[in-house]
Amino acid sequence: MHEHQLPRQRVDRQRMGLRQQHERIRARPVQPGFAGDRVLYPVVQRKRERAQQIVQPLPFHGCAPSICVRHAYNLNHRFDDVSRTSAFYVPMRSAPWSPCMNDSARKTGCLIMATLCWGVAIPFSKMALPALSPAWLIVLQVAASVAVLACLAAAQRVSLAGLGFAPAQVAIVALIGMLEPCGAYYLGFVGMQSTSALHTAVIFALEPLGILAFNIVLFRFRIDRRLLVAGVVALMGVVVITLGDASADGRASLRGDAFVFAGVMVAALYVSLSTQAVTIPSATAMLLIQQVGSLVLALVLLGVDADGSHGLHRLPPWSAVWPALAIGVLQFTLAFLFYFHGARDNPSYWSVVVLNLIPVVGIAASILILGESASPVYFVGGAITIGAALYTHLRERHAAPGPARA
Repeated sequence: MHEHQLPRQRVDRQRMGLRQQHERIRARPVQPGFAGDRVLYPVVQRKRERAQQIVQPLPFHGCAPSICVRHAYNLNHRFDDVSRTSAFYVPMRSAPWSPCMNDSARKTGCLIMATLCWGVAIPFSKMALPALSPAWLIVLQVAASVAVLACLAAAQRVSLAGLGFAPAQVAIVALIGMLEPCGAYYLGFVGMQSTSALHTAVIFALEPLGILAFNIVLFRFRIDRRLLVAGVVALMGVVVITLGDASADGRASLRGDAFVFAGVMVAALYVSLSTQAVTIPSATAMLLIQQVGSLVLALVLLGVDADGSHGLHRLPPWSAVWPALAIGVLQFTLAFLFYFHGARDNPSYWSVVVLNLIPVVGIAASILILGESASPVYFVGGAITIGAALYTHLRERHAAPGPARA
């Protein structure tokens, strides 16, 4: 028998002994050391104090299961030099501080900032559309975001060679990036030309339902029937808004709502594919690759749009260009970076609640910035849609659905 291959009973005894030894270390009182007229107090770092057990499965020669336990301590006490006569000398333990709580609050703050960026960008994009075509608007916004992300990648010294990914994997990430922002937002901008920003904000609430639908169709996820009922209820809320809101004065049309809905479904497909495809550890690098792919598609759309209109020789005025550049940095750079940093390894239900507040922020911003008005029927439909979407997302996270096994 190999020296690293231990019987299961012996492994269990070793693990129990290590656990007891670890508990004795944690219960050991802290004794200060003296160096002349100075006192040395050990400041124990919790994460380094923990006895790390690395358990790796190894097979026996006879194909029987076995466990190899490697044990290592990394206490590394750091000693602070505190004088007896110093004003900062406090001979008692300070209040316990949990780095996990601080990290969770920071991630929630990032999600709130992403929500504000995406919600406020809806009415600002609506304001930029009269002076720019949807193709020009998406090109300017994505180009500004790519420029900022390239500067961030250069400052962070991020390179594709250092990430160790094959060109085929990078190409897959770029192809998925064509769906969002370019594909989803281009359809949304086309729809926003003939519909209101209020309708756009509420239809955005259907994205979690679209993600759930694509997970069922593409990856055979099993879900609760109550989620399907919630999806139907959310669609009914959108129908109530589209057909029952008579206060939009003709600005909201069924054609515009259909284009916005198509854009939201493309965004849902992007999220569904991104969770199953290749992921890059660096958020800046992944965003840069995806948005470079979006920029290529946006330039193609601009060329197609130019052939059918006035051509590329008529450039938009600078007074319309700089707001589009600013909006692009807001919703394609800042919002995505905040979202990536906030959603990574964040299992909190509060993150789900915050992201579902994007339509609420968009509605409030549309009323305050654009001065759009809404009838009571609109608020009823919006409450139905947003409530059903929130229930769907919370229920999905609680049930933790997974791919169906054959």
